[in-house]
Amino acid sequence: MLRAGSTRRAAAALGISQPAVSQHVKQLETTLGITLFKRSANRIVPLQEAWELLRNVELALTSLDRLEASIFAMKHGKSKGLELPRLLFSVS
Repeated sequence: MLRAGSTRRAAAALGISQPAVSQHVKQLETTLGITLFKRSANRIVPLQEAWELLRNVELALTSLDRLEASIFAMKHGKSKGLELPRLLFSVS
């Protein structure tokens, strides 16, 4: 939803209803135990926590992509070793 800019556009991109997007957002907030969006009138506005979560998820996915590439290279004799992403070992 952050990248789409609205629940309406996110719903269209995902092929689901706008209420379904809102429900998924509420479920995510409940699961994480943090508020990601400020709700006002018929709008939801992302808080800093939402942007931070997006950034961290993107970093994690990038690290997994690198790990997958390292494993592929090892399988095909194109690498001398496994490059484990630092993100997997960071401690908060």
